[in-house]
Amino acid sequence: MKKILFINLNILLLGICIFFLYKKDIHILKISDLDFSIYTDVNYNRKTSKKKINKNYILDSKEIKTSKASVKVVEPVVNNVVSPVISTISTPVLETQVGTMSAYGPNCVGCSGHLGGGFDASGGNHIYQDPTYGNVRIVAGDSKYPYGTIVKVSNSKLGVFNAIVLDRGGAIGIGKRFMFDLLFSSEEEAASFGTIYNVVFDILRYGY
Repeated sequence: MKKILFINLNILLLGICIFFLYKKDIHILKISDLDFSIYTDVNYNRKTSKKKINKNYILDSKEIKTSKASVKVVEPVVNNVVSPVISTISTPVLETQVGTMSAYGPNCVGCSGHLGGGFDASGGNHIYQDPTYGNVRIVAGDSKYPYGTIVKVSNSKLGVFNAIVLDRGGAIGIGKRFMFDLLFSSEEEAASFGTIYNVVFDILRYGY
């Protein structure tokens, strides 16, 4: 029995010796020994350089450097239709009336776009260029005021502006429902404007 145990012990020692003799041929792989290196392009103000990233896809903050880039904000270009500046030239007031101002468009029911004063507003043009007062709005007024009469309009939601009488209307005039009727580019725009009360109308010129 002791002899068998001694033989087994010798075999075990022999196996251990063989293991240590050939240990140098055994290579134990570690995750850190595997080359998982990747490359990335880092932009430095239009200069490109390749930086090697650390193993195991771990990004070291010291490896990647960022630079502040100057950002230029470009405003979008919008093609706006600029409305002409309406004249507010003030001359001696010849007469003052206070009343209601309505609004209408050249495409209103029964309207042809050709105004009583000969002006063609069928294309939506509601601005008249007067040689003395510049760009003025167009209104329909009482027959008391000849065509070409200049009216300074104030106390309205459009502010203060000058207008010229170039049209008439059945409900427009002194003692009627509306004192003046303001022309807009369309009936839809006029409807959104509505009616304004207690508007001040200063007559600056009678006729042309």
